[in-house]
Amino acid sequence: LSIGKEWKEFLDYNDTIGFIVH
Repeated sequence: LSIGKEWKEFLDYNDTIGFIVH
């Protein structure tokens, strides 16, 4: 399991969506 990598990608995805929404 590479939880750290998956979690980082998840956070990056949220940051991208937040940037687009705002």
